Amino acid sequence: MPRIDGWEILRRLRANPHTKDIPVIVQSWSTQREDIARCYALGANSFDVITFWDVIEHVTDPMSCLSKAFEVVAPGGHVLFCTPDEESFLARLGKLLYRLGYKYPSYALHPPNHTYFFSRRGFRSMLARAGLHPGSEYSQEAFFEHSPLASSVQKLGIAVIEKTADAF
Repeated sequence: MPRIDGWEILRRLRANPHTKDIPVIVQSWSTQREDIARCYALGANSFDVITFWDVIEHVTDPMSCLSKAFEVVAPGGHVLFCTPDEESFLARLGKLLYRLGYKYPSYALHPPNHTYFFSRRGFRSMLARAGLHPGSEYSQEAFFEHSPLASSVQKLGIAVIEKTADAF
């Protein structure tokens, strides 16, 4: 399939007599009013799921972003997040290693392009202030396979640290 965006897919679905009546639910991380208006104008039925996969720690105003998400998600819809936990065992160990002179773990967990660092408690508090209430939460392993910063030894070390933390 040629590279096309979601808006073009939506336009084509609505233009085709065989697919024009299929309900379309948009899943997007965007909370920009013009993006939402464009989706509805193209025939989207709702925003049932909004995802923030490794996004919220990069925005300059997370409260505004969360408030917009709450405004546009359909009743009964979901807003999903994935963000590093500043109080995790791995993050705390990274800070300790940084103090001991090992720069990599801290840099990987605290990259300069993160504008905010959240603890689980602080993130829950921010969600509540935005009118969002967590249905469930869990910790997942850090994913460093794609990282050009980590060597294979560092990736193995991170995996061992996380497996050890899971035991406690």
